Amino acid sequence: MDASCKSLLVPGLIDSPLKLQLACLFHRHPHLCDEARCLTDWLRESPWALEEALEALAGAGLLARIEQQGRTLYRLELNVEFRPQVDRLVICYDDPLQRDEIYALVRKADRERQFCAEIAEAEQQTLQAVW
Repeated sequence: MDASCKSLLVPGLIDSPLKLQLACLFHRHPHLCDEARCLTDWLRESPWALEEALEALAGAGLLARIEQQGRTLYRLELNVEFRPQVDRLVICYDDPLQRDEIYALVRKADRERQFCAEIAEAEQQTLQAVW
């Protein structure tokens, strides 16, 4: 797998299996524009987990967030920087051997993200205890 794919599989970008599935789903269906609860039929995940993953992907610039009639919709809107990388990632994902490597990198990124969140929480608690 090339470096352009690996650069997406880091904490803060695609750092969970659900985010990987969402990135592939929106890439394969570029006209898809829907809210989290409607995507539960596609991915069989809770709407809360989907909402969190969608918000993170939108915050990273991989998806666009649209407010429409009191609903939050998401659609593919890759900036110029990410488009070729996501294209390549989806191609690599279609190869079973590379898919295994992709999931290994996603699990590693997920562990790193969780570790950093735990450290930040511990630091916050320490600061609160001091004050």
